[in-house]
Amino acid sequence: MDGEILEVGALRGDRKLERKVSSSREAVRLLDEFREGAEFVVGHNIVAHDRRLIEEHLPESELLTLPVVDTLYLAPLAKPEQPYHSLVKDYKLVGAEPNDPVADCRIALRLLEDCWTLLQQRNSENDRLLWIYRSCFDDSDGPGGTSPRKLWGTGLLLKELGGTKIPHRRVVKGFEHFAGGRACSEAIRRELPGLLKEPETRPAAAYSLAWLMVAGTESVLPRWVHKQFPAASEFVRKIRSVPCRRPECGYCSKHHDPEQKLRQYFGFDEFRSTPTTTYGESLQERIVVKGIAGESILAIMPTGGGKSVGFQLPAIVHNERTGALTVVISPLQALMKDQVENLNKRTHTPTLAATLNGLQTM
Repeated sequence: MDGEILEVGALRGDRKLERKVSSSREAVRLLDEFREGAEFVVGHNIVAHDRRLIEEHLPESELLTLPVVDTLYLAPLAKPEQPYHSLVKDYKLVGAEPNDPVADCRIALRLLEDCWTLLQQRNSENDRLLWIYRSCFDDSDGPGGTSPRKLWGTGLLLKELGGTKIPHRRVVKGFEHFAGGRACSEAIRRELPGLLKEPETRPAAAYSLAWLMVAGTESVLPRWVHKQFPAASEFVRKIRSVPCRRPECGYCSKHHDPEQKLRQYFGFDEFRSTPTTTYGESLQERIVVKGIAGESILAIMPTGGGKSVGFQLPAIVHNERTGALTVVISPLQALMKDQVENLNKRTHTPTLAATLNGLQTM
């Protein structure tokens, strides 16, 4: 972002722009000329990168008036089970090789086609899902000047795919329907209206729903979503990690019951009765409850007191709820190996835990 552009590339139908340039302003001017007659702009991460360069070097460019379809913003909706969304530049043998702007355009175009097909599939499998997504990117009536309005091309694309704008109250009902059993309904009804109120946070609702529908140990919200839309991760935490304590809530009854999780993952019917707290409660259960709640605790227990479950079960639950990673620091390599093997075997999840130590190669 701080250096000068040395080469510019773009595709449009069967036309190609590929030119060495002497300055960033020349590059942007060539792009501006090349876009004449175009109806929209497509690229990967162009909202945060290319568009900012155009604003800086040619603020009067007509490119800034066109709707932008950024495949970075589409990918988490189309394939939420894949948490990383860098453009895979398969033409580069090593990372240090120079970028090829035209090759990048072709890859971005393939990604757009892929997202289009996957979104069609998701909508056919989940009737009116795109209505929810479309309503979260509903600033599609003009370019505007605020950050979310730079995404108005996303709303137009979702409209072309069959997404219809609906009132926020229907978005809440639809969200609750598609997230059924994967989050607390009470929390969704309480927290989602605030998220939908502002254009800046509405996309966070779409990304949260997309992830909820595939939530598990194999997927996380992409890092850039956490950074660009921090409301998404906070919203997911509130609807999955904070119990409503209503007996009729199926999600909270199932996912906020430590004993149920103990049976599910470790096959034990109850926590160890000894050692106990000062008040005669199971110390192991007390540690697990505090750990699941995310509280800071110091637990000192004798050998054989059930320490492992004290940190393993909260770690599994946090991963299940939000995709969170827990790092366990242990002083002995043999203990690390033993802990990981036993945990994966007992929980029947061979990829749940792994060890990192000095005996391993880079």
